[in-house]
Amino acid sequence: MNLPNRPVPLLDRLTDKQPKRTEEVFALTLSESEYRAKVLEHLQQLFNSVVYEQGSHPLLAASVQRYGLPALSGQTLNDLDLSRVQQQLADAVRHFEPRIDPQSLDIEPILPRVDDKRPQGSSSTDAPAPGHLQFRISATLFNKPYPVELFCHAVLNLDTGKFMVDH
Repeated sequence: MNLPNRPVPLLDRLTDKQPKRTEEVFALTLSESEYRAKVLEHLQQLFNSVVYEQGSHPLLAASVQRYGLPALSGQTLNDLDLSRVQQQLADAVRHFEPRIDPQSLDIEPILPRVDDKRPQGSSSTDAPAPGHLQFRISATLFNKPYPVELFCHAVLNLDTGKFMVDH
């Protein structure tokens, strides 16, 4: 059986769900849709992990202690530097999601419309709800024999600082 070659993410390497099993079986037998879903799940975990500034030592910048994003809760759209948040998202993905080709990664903010009067609970992929900031993420996932495309949205709730990632 010819299994696809896929990088193993940090969370899978650190989490042993079957400690009595002696051989390693990572996400090699997943279908493409399961593979994408697993990446989306890990992106959401990455984006919802809070990292606190602990200095600028070069070794610290590359360590797992930097897993996540700075705290974003309680800020308004006017308080946020969108380009900085966009860069923080991209840096986190490039450092901690080995299944995504860093050269293919594109993260773009979707700005809310000023006249957005949607009822609570309604959804639209065009613009985020009030109090939310949305990013469109596109990338290529490493996979053999051929790469897998990933398109998703990450929506930040500015009140809670929590991200929802979906396709």
